[in-house]
Amino acid sequence: MQKILSTENDRTQQTEELLRSLEESIIRLRQQAEDLRIRLETGEDWDQTSSIRQVASAEGLIRACQKVEICLVERQNRERGLVRGHAPIDLDTVRFEIGCRLDRLRQCCGQG
Repeated sequence: MQKILSTENDRTQQTEELLRSLEESIIRLRQQAEDLRIRLETGEDWDQTSSIRQVASAEGLIRACQKVEICLVERQNRERGLVRGHAPIDLDTVRFEIGCRLDRLRQCCGQG
């Protein structure tokens, strides 16, 4: 049981680190966007090449954030037993159904 808890704690810690990193990236992205907006509004020191690079960097950061978000949602769904397009698996119900079927097999084969 300790190993499961340790793995669960590791996953939680990794998720928290990813979220912190994602938050820092979003803060940087917002700052870059705000700086670019101010420069465009004031017309000061506007360098088209630099601006294009900043926009490309921001777009890349947005894509990276979206990928991390998708990965986190998929991991959460796997941990909760959700499969894309299916309801979560009720393990208690499955155990009960398997037990009933085994009981019927035992009775059928004369071992009951």
